[in-house]
Amino acid sequence: MTILSSVLSWKARLSLSRQILVLLCLLGSLFAVLSTLSNAYWEQQKNSERTEAIVASVDTYFVPKIQRYIKVKDQPQLEAVVKELYRFAEVDGVKIAMSGSNDIQLGQFSSQNSVVSHWELEEGYSDKTLSLALVSPNQIEWQDRFSYKEFATQSLLALLVVLIGYITLLNSIIKPIREMSHRVGEIDENNLPNKIHFQSHWFQDELSQFNERYNNAVVRIRETFLQLSNVCQQAEIAKARKSDLMSTMSHEIRNSLNSYVGMVSLLKDEPSKEELKEFSALIQSATANLQDLVSDIHDMSQLETGRLDIVKKDFSINELVDDIDAMFRAKATEKDLLFQCTLDSSISPRLLGDKSRIRQVLRNLLSNAIKFTDSGYVLLDVQHLSYDDNSETILFEVKDSGVGIERPQQDEIFEQNISSDSSERNTTGVRLGITRNLIHLMGGHLRLDSEPGVGTHFSFTLRFSYSSEQSVMIDDELDKPRALLLDDYCLNMRITSIQLDKMGWESTCCQDISYVTTMLKTALKKGLAYQLLVIDHDLAYLDSFDFVKQIKEGLGDKAPSIMMISSSKFDHKEAIKHGVDTCLVRPYDVDDLERKVKSAFEKEPLAPPPHLLVRKPVVKSLLRVLLVEDQVSNQVVMKKMLERLGVDVSVAENGRVAVSKCAVEHYDLVLMDCQMPVMDGFEATFSIRKMENESNLRVPIVALTANVLAEEKKRCFEVGMDGFVSKPVSLSKLSTVLRKHVSNFEFIVKDSKSNSESSELSKKRTTH
Repeated sequence: MTILSSVLSWKARLSLSRQILVLLCLLGSLFAVLSTLSNAYWEQQKNSERTEAIVASVDTYFVPKIQRYIKVKDQPQLEAVVKELYRFAEVDGVKIAMSGSNDIQLGQFSSQNSVVSHWELEEGYSDKTLSLALVSPNQIEWQDRFSYKEFATQSLLALLVVLIGYITLLNSIIKPIREMSHRVGEIDENNLPNKIHFQSHWFQDELSQFNERYNNAVVRIRETFLQLSNVCQQAEIAKARKSDLMSTMSHEIRNSLNSYVGMVSLLKDEPSKEELKEFSALIQSATANLQDLVSDIHDMSQLETGRLDIVKKDFSINELVDDIDAMFRAKATEKDLLFQCTLDSSISPRLLGDKSRIRQVLRNLLSNAIKFTDSGYVLLDVQHLSYDDNSETILFEVKDSGVGIERPQQDEIFEQNISSDSSERNTTGVRLGITRNLIHLMGGHLRLDSEPGVGTHFSFTLRFSYSSEQSVMIDDELDKPRALLLDDYCLNMRITSIQLDKMGWESTCCQDISYVTTMLKTALKKGLAYQLLVIDHDLAYLDSFDFVKQIKEGLGDKAPSIMMISSSKFDHKEAIKHGVDTCLVRPYDVDDLERKVKSAFEKEPLAPPPHLLVRKPVVKSLLRVLLVEDQVSNQVVMKKMLERLGVDVSVAENGRVAVSKCAVEHYDLVLMDCQMPVMDGFEATFSIRKMENESNLRVPIVALTANVLAEEKKRCFEVGMDGFVSKPVSLSKLSTVLRKHVSNFEFIVKDSKSNSESSELSKKRTTH
């Protein structure tokens, strides 16, 4: 066992070159032996054939010749014949036996080493014979010497072949394989395999192919590793950015919530009227910030998944710029900034584009400009660049004299939450990133030029198609009456604006009294005159009665109807004397506002403008609506709004209860929440439609959900729903749904222009 183990161990340590050498030696030895044996065999065969030929020649030639010479007793000729036979190398002895002493013999005969053949020379005379010894005495020794010599020759030849073959194999095969065996296992500092480099062969053999393919595989592995490394690095960066983003968002949300919690706790202490106004303003600011954060998060999610679509509709670029001007002028004035919005008059008044997204882009850029500008100016410039038969290219520029952005940060400002002051946590980078992506979706490219201490310049170009209705504006928004609100207190103005919007008005807010006259005149020139001017009585640094008088004298019969609102009592008769058409005192409810707006136009000789809100049903509606909602707070709010519209409401807390109610009662409409416990809205709708197939009755089902994704809307219609309403739901949305899906519902109401509504507006009475 020990010997066997040592042999196996030796074999295990035997290299490939030694294995080949041993194999070649064995093959060479085998070749020498086989070659020697083969030569000996063929030599023996050759000798046997020659011996047989000699014997045959003796029979046919020599015996007759000897017999003839014996008859004539020619001794010399007999001796000559014997000599001739002896000349053959295979003949070692020749003897002619004759009677007497006349025998003729050459060579020697040995019974041990010779094979003697005899021939009778005369028939009947046995004493006269011819004897031949065909095997010489040293024949075996000569064959032995010949075999050893042949074996030695063949062995030397085999050794030479083995050496040549081994050297050839060593250089062409063994060394490359040995080098590959050493290099294949080598890795670099990144744990990646290295390429193999050895001398190229004359021919494209298997080793060359292996070397090439292995090196190609190494290159692919390295490239894949680099790609994966880059992906991992980008993922880590994205993870860090998302972590920073979530931290920033959490910070902003907590700030907004902190305002809510703090203000609510302070409201419990019965604050004074001035404190109440201050608290309301803070709550409004926190609400706006929270709404912006939610919108930003939603937009980011839509952009990352590629689900954000650009919806092109007919819009007025003039109205867009006016809205932006009114939105930011007060903020800029608070910081003593020069704020100016300029619009190229050659731009077509009606274009096709996504007005809400363009407004969002400009809002983000301007809010960022005002935020980081402490002194100087903030400018919005909208210029015409080029046009063709079907479209027009417009340049948008936002310039400021703010702190500027460092050159290294300009590439990162769109992706990270940074500002010129790295200690300030904000969502500037997030909103700029959203802005850039929105511009890209609309076919443009956002450019940035900034210098620290000098200012920042954002610009982008967009191409818009012409509206099919350039001269006659038939959009629903243009049919709305227009109201201009003047108040130095933003919260009051905003609430009144929302209330007017709910009544079907298109309202514009203004905090700077110096722009009111210009806005009224500009609107008249554009054919978009304001029908109503709402003025706060308690304007700072100005007598409101004198201002009304200026408006009436400046515009004459083209002046709008004027309504004056005040938080304190004032002389209404004095107001009417100065040109005020109607007055309203806070607090007031919505019905009071509606009544006062109507009274302002009833005093006019002209008929009141269309689309005034009538808040009472023409005929009491006897509609029955099933509200399917799992949250109690939403049940209460939705039920009160529906009851306000004159609807009989029944509530189901989940889909299973809704199916049971629909099985035993008939409803004119079902408002179905989609996400509920026990049974969701999709399964409930499917079950209701299945029941209706048997009764041939169909009740309209409208989805009521906070999910605004296109997939959600598509799924609602696939299961059999007839409509889709996204939360939050306003009173105007509900009335629109009822008008659309219930034929006998009689209620005149216009859709709200605003997507968000203060929770205060869901109450019948609003105090501010």
